[in-house]
Amino acid sequence: IILDSASVEILFAIGQGDKIVGTHSFVTHPEQAKQIPKVGDAFSINLEKIIEQEPDLVYIFFDKFAEDLNKTQLKVLYIKTLENNFSNISNQILMWGKITGDKDSAIKLSEKFNNQIENIKSKIDYQAKSPKIFIDTTDLWTNGPNTLMGEVLELLNLSNIAHDISGYAQLNPEIIIDRNPDFIITPNPNTFKNNPAFKEISAVKNNKIFTLPSDALSVPGPRFTDGINELASLIYPEW
Repeated sequence: IILDSASVEILFAIGQGDKIVGTHSFVTHPEQAKQIPKVGDAFSINLEKIIEQEPDLVYIFFDKFAEDLNKTQLKVLYIKTLENNFSNISNQILMWGKITGDKDSAIKLSEKFNNQIENIKSKIDYQAKSPKIFIDTTDLWTNGPNTLMGEVLELLNLSNIAHDISGYAQLNPEIIIDRNPDFIITPNPNTFKNNPAFKEISAVKNNKIFTLPSDALSVPGPRFTDGINELASLIYPEW
């Protein structure tokens, strides 16, 4: 049982997706994962359904359900969410290789992931001035530097205007206006385009408000580097 989208994606990527007998309802990738029985979501789990699947292992990445699961006779693996270190994604891949017994496939995927990160680094001019960026997850909620997205922005030599928050927080519109981002990434561009208060922001004036084409950056798995490239291509025309 895998209650984590990233681990589901990793297992399919190393050819072990058929081992998954249950997951949560927010899994979107790959397409085959939609056929796996759903035994919970971010807010609740169906313990009875989990036990029915007779899993050898239940994997969780945050401790909300740990207490309930530990009351059963099931083997539970809890590893805290990666939070702010996407370099650990390659270690997660290797871990699943060990657990499933397919170390070779995991090593290949891990090496591919690390090479993709190095390739991205090689394309960035870290001496150049950092463009200012605001990541709006929705309703002006954003990511601080000590998050996965914060680390991505650093990798891409982008200056996060939410540099002084920890974790996730909702920014006051006045702060966004004052810090004047060059780029805005948001699922709702009209939040900024249709609000007269934002009209003097550089990103609005220069039409540099973008929506990421996929959810790859929100799932710290094998597609994460695709998400980094998607973001980079919106910022750097030559990408």
